[in-house]
Amino acid sequence: MQDVKYICKKCGFAEKPSKFESLKLFIVLFFMAFGLVAFFTTIGVIVFAKQMIFTQLAYPHNEINPTMSLIYTSAVDIQDTMFLRSYAVNITNSCLNETLDCYSKAIYDEISNYEYALTGEHIYYPEDTIQLKSIDCKNGAITYCALMNNIGGHCKVVCSTTHCWSEVDIENNRTILADLTFNQYKVIT
Repeated sequence: MQDVKYICKKCGFAEKPSKFESLKLFIVLFFMAFGLVAFFTTIGVIVFAKQMIFTQLAYPHNEINPTMSLIYTSAVDIQDTMFLRSYAVNITNSCLNETLDCYSKAIYDEISNYEYALTGEHIYYPEDTIQLKSIDCKNGAITYCALMNNIGGHCKVVCSTTHCWSEVDIENNRTILADLTFNQYKVIT
């Protein structure tokens, strides 16, 4: 009864499908299955591509180097000086509302005006970067975070294998990406 193509409900007559019809049915089912796989694969690729584009916009370089990020963030954590605190206060004194959101934008605007100069592997103290008014990605990120941390912010340096930027936590569980060399300042969470 498995090979039955048609059974009449009145008389019970059963007709078997020919080999050609069985092959035709197999081909139709095969291409339907192939079409569904292709469709869902295409949807998956589109969703993945959209996620990658978002990741690239949110994080300019998505291959995070946790070791370098930790080293540079640790370097920032020990930069608690009266000079940095007074410089940060001076930059942010134009903020009418005393929020980390306003402070982070004011400090970003100040440092983004510094001249861009490659320093290779050399890491400057934030005081030296401020005096030179010259940054590359890592020294800009370190200086930005040192200033933010000296006025009550919680900032970290994030590095990929080729680039560094800053992320600062602000009010309402939001995080700001501040990339001084790619001129990106935006809320990412």
